[in-house]
Amino acid sequence: MRTEFKRSLNRSYLVLYDARAETGYEWKMLENNRIPGLLSVERRFLNGTASAWYDISGTQSLDRYLETEPPDTRFFRLLLGGLKRMGELLPSYLLVQQDLLLDPELIFIRNDGSDICFCYHPMEEKDPFVALRELMELLLQRVDHRDEEAVRCAYAIYQITIEGEYDLDMLLEETKERRSVNVRQCEPEEEEERKPRVIYGMDDYKEKQKRRLPFHISKRNRDPAPEKEKEDLPVYMEERTMPDEKTTYLTMEEGKPRGELRYLGHGTERDRKLDTFPFLIGTREGLPGQMDSQAVSRQHARITKTEEDYYLEDLNSTNGTFKNDEPLNYRAKVRLLPNDHIRFADEEFLFL
Repeated sequence: MRTEFKRSLNRSYLVLYDARAETGYEWKMLENNRIPGLLSVERRFLNGTASAWYDISGTQSLDRYLETEPPDTRFFRLLLGGLKRMGELLPSYLLVQQDLLLDPELIFIRNDGSDICFCYHPMEEKDPFVALRELMELLLQRVDHRDEEAVRCAYAIYQITIEGEYDLDMLLEETKERRSVNVRQCEPEEEEERKPRVIYGMDDYKEKQKRRLPFHISKRNRDPAPEKEKEDLPVYMEERTMPDEKTTYLTMEEGKPRGELRYLGHGTERDRKLDTFPFLIGTREGLPGQMDSQAVSRQHARITKTEEDYYLEDLNSTNGTFKNDEPLNYRAKVRLLPNDHIRFADEEFLFL
């Protein structure tokens, strides 16, 4: 299944392309109901090929979120609590929880970290135990090992997921804070007669479905490495003040990018030296590119560096990131060249 991210005005969309064009009752349920915890979705068709457009405005995909926010016990409660809520809510709409996509690229978190949102997409079969186990394995790798409580929690949950059948209450129990617990003691004690529990609280309706469409994790659609553009000798622009005129920028020298953002706006921002990577831009306190503008999102964009090249990427900001007045789609990396104009919402910079 091919994925793509698109932007329209101030809305962002995750597009899943599916060769099947049939429309079942599930899509009617999804399109005609606003279900808490699910991303709003619209089914579109072009030349007999179907695509699902999920509104991801104001969210971050889990894989991007984990790059700056290691999972802690609060995050595990948020994730597992969200899955439990889905298990309780979806049967009311004749939907099954196994059709939630658990690929880290397809799980989304509100920018303020307050809620988690899932994609619902009827697809080919995937063992639900395997799907959640793979997700927990990834989270275990991303835990900050200086956080002893998070490490204990992650190991305990992962251990349960590899043992067999379970329910979410068992996993949520491990997210309760415990003091002075050694990580080596995190393995659950063996029970003499542990009876398999129905996964995720599936009721009689789901049993009748016979796991027809269980959980699915699609293959991660990694962003391809940006193609290297034809080498040109970039030209820097240095500041020169002309008599009785405002500051202008004139070509002065040839060379490689210096990795600087020169402020062109009229607000309170300042020039930035790109000296740490990824260089995150937003209003969140502590970011290397922290800004004050209310139009800039909490985590707005980022700049990465590969050898001597710099790349700009929008982080699903509300008011957009622009390179030379061209808006960037979420997760699309564009190479920066000297003299490029970059705009984060209403704040403009010149890349040098």
